[in-house]
Amino acid sequence: MIVPLDQWHETQLVTAQMRRRQAPGWDRVHEAAAQHGIELTAVRETDTHILYEAHWVLKALHDAGHAVGPVATHNFDRLFARASLPEAFMRRYDQRTPHMEYPPEARSLLVVGLHADRRSVQQRARELGLRVFFVDTEGITENGVHKEYLIEGARAGDVIVRSEAIPALRRLAELLKVEY
Repeated sequence: MIVPLDQWHETQLVTAQMRRRQAPGWDRVHEAAAQHGIELTAVRETDTHILYEAHWVLKALHDAGHAVGPVATHNFDRLFARASLPEAFMRRYDQRTPHMEYPPEARSLLVVGLHADRRSVQQRARELGLRVFFVDTEGITENGVHKEYLIEGARAGDVIVRSEAIPALRRLAELLKVEY
């Protein structure tokens, strides 16, 4: 499609005017979350991403030697790397979860989050005799209504901590006397 220069210019002016009326990205997300009673907290920022307290608590636990090896993640946002944590990507386009190596000093696997179901990663940990700990609310609240969403990958002997990530990680750091 060929558009005359004056029409293209006019559309650019309209687009620019529309963008000026919108709040910056973080403000829009914060406002939308607030409408649903969700409080978001940005702890530190990089040029392109906001890192949350959970990233920094995990980093402090890693630096103190309580967490070892890479963070197994299915996100491509590189937020753990931005917090200077090693990452191992578990999501692939062919949907096969790659083999997860565990350091010899590992004693358990901490699985955080509602969508953290990587059963083969958990199974490998169990085969190595590692205990699997889940931090998950086992549900989601939408429009003020809690919907139960149980962890499907949990097995006998696993530990489920029914909590949001940040409060659970804060408490873990407190119990281990790790400052972040």
